[in-house]
Amino acid sequence: MVSLRKNKSRYLLLLFLIVISCAQKGIDNGIPIVGQNLPEFPNAEVVYLLVEKVIEINKDKTYKKTVHHVIKINHEAGKEWADRSVGFNSKYQDASLDFARTVTPDGTVINIDKKAIKTATPLSDYPEYSDYKKLTFTLPSVSVGSIIDYQYTIENGRNNPYRQFCGSHDIQ
Repeated sequence: MVSLRKNKSRYLLLLFLIVISCAQKGIDNGIPIVGQNLPEFPNAEVVYLLVEKVIEINKDKTYKKTVHHVIKINHEAGKEWADRSVGFNSKYQDASLDFARTVTPDGTVINIDKKAIKTATPLSDYPEYSDYKKLTFTLPSVSVGSIIDYQYTIENGRNNPYRQFCGSHDIQ
């Protein structure tokens, strides 16, 4: 029994170190770095360098989900990834953009202009879906070789009679 616990502890430690090393590849002081041993996928429009989701569940079953994406633009067709959107139910949820920036191929960091962030009602012709909103934003100066880096937060629980956490999420 003790041996099993030791092996389990070692396995968990090894898994933790692997996850940390993978999550940190291509990131320096919170800013994605360009041209330093990043994965190469020459046929892909874009390459995800980081997808990080953190979900905080409260005792009252409300939750806050924070999502961080770092994406490298490989081809001209990938430049359309500069336009991003996040769907949410405005009756029960609040959505906010924590930060968004582009790192150009020469390493220049360009932060998003606040005017490029909007909340839209994509199904406005259908009153029964009027609570569905999209937080939309366009990252600046995206070109081939750029890295886009953004993080958003969705808080669930406001006026929600069900106050329950549900969904499909990877848990580590």
